[in-house]
Amino acid sequence: MRAIAGVLLLWAGLPCAGARAEVLLDGAGWQLAPQAQNQKPVYHDIEQWLFPPSPQVKTRPRILVKLVNRGEQAKTAILLRYAFSARLRKIGQDGVGVWTTPFLLEEKRVPQINARASRDIPVYVNRVALNAYLGRMHRAGFWPDAFRVQVMLEPRSGETLENRVLDVTLPILWST
Repeated sequence: MRAIAGVLLLWAGLPCAGARAEVLLDGAGWQLAPQAQNQKPVYHDIEQWLFPPSPQVKTRPRILVKLVNRGEQAKTAILLRYAFSARLRKIGQDGVGVWTTPFLLEEKRVPQINARASRDIPVYVNRVALNAYLGRMHRAGFWPDAFRVQVMLEPRSGETLENRVLDVTLPILWST
């Protein structure tokens, strides 16, 4: 009788273990802020970027990643990893460029997300690395016609990769 009661208790606890809530990615979008001296940047959502070939970047790009915790408990020590890459094409030529390997790989730690809450996390593109990369590409005669960011929430034991990886592309226009 005790063995049956133990099996029933174990069986009753299984659905709870399988339904364990995770922190998930619920989308991301690109934003730009004009670069102004001695002012706090004001970011705006964008779908495409008018960014003709130039050795200097006059705006500040970032990604706004939305994290969702659907669980009953707050989650702590969340790690976001992200990679920025560019699709390059020769300056002065038409057509679609070629995706390159990432020029920037970084990570960001999110201390906590409360239970049943969502949180927007700004992911800034390192301006020094971006300026250096674009300067090298401009001197070589290439310029991006799109940027891509790949974002991943680092999984923990027992979690799946479903809704934990995002790939967001931003088209770049060279002229209007």
